[in-house]
Amino acid sequence: MNLTFHRLCDLKPLLVAVYEIEARVKKETGLSVNEAMALCSLQNQDRNQLDLGIELHLGATRTSRLVSSLLEKSIVQSTPDPTDRRKNILSLTPVGTELAQRLKYLEPKLFPMTVIKEVEPWLST
Repeated sequence: MNLTFHRLCDLKPLLVAVYEIEARVKKETGLSVNEAMALCSLQNQDRNQLDLGIELHLGATRTSRLVSSLLEKSIVQSTPDPTDRRKNILSLTPVGTELAQRLKYLEPKLFPMTVIKEVEPWLST
């Protein structure tokens, strides 16, 4: 995406919309946005920690903290990778699967039209 200075100055409404989504996710689920994004990712496919971090665009330290939080909350489970003993495979627990389904159900509430109107122009660039 090529941002001109004028477009950069127009980011404020987009950032406010993102903050609003983050607050709604936290209020409705008790999860951070990164935790919710991890659920979305793991709902589609089990992944190792490195691949999850790459998909979520997180560094190694943040990914490690994220995975620790998800494990502590019993949202994911970790099992040894049968093809590479140095890695563990992350998968959703029943609690995680239920939360992932709840996120899908809550999507209309998490993304009201006021937020969508702020984000839409950025999706088309």
